Amino acid sequence: MNEIAALLEAVRDATGAEAAVWERQEGGHTPRLLGASSPWMAERTVLGAVAWDVATWARANDLRARLVTIGERVGWLFLSADADAAVDRLLPRLLPLVRRLVDERERQGREVARVQAEAARQQLAREMKLAHDLQLKLLKMLRLILQNRKEKMKPREIY
Repeated sequence: MNEIAALLEAVRDATGAEAAVWERQEGGHTPRLLGASSPWMAERTVLGAVAWDVATWARANDLRARLVTIGERVGWLFLSADADAAVDRLLPRLLPLVRRLVDERERQGREVARVQAEAARQQLAREMKLAHDLQLKLLKMLRLILQNRKEKMKPREIY
């Protein structure tokens, strides 16, 4: 469950009002469901989210529709007709705040992932340098061993 759906479910539990929020997509694409107080409300508002005249569709289906700002985009908030006026005023104010909190959490998550990836890259670089240094030391030791063997194999002069 996402945060917007949790908010709408809490409103439903407190007031009995059903709600759904659909985000409009740029370029005329099908709107995206951001959250609903119940699966029933999500299904009930699918056709309204794509209707040519959303407000008229909502009234014909015993709902209220309101254009709301959700972060940087806009969407439709559908409320059951029995929703209290306070809910109608409160939800449009809460939605951008919830969206901002979600966006900030996601941004921080990406930053944590970036920092972890950078730390892993630096650790790998350190380990590769250690492996390279060890390889150089082993080659040096091998040269010394081979050089020592050559010296032992030289014919010795007898006096």
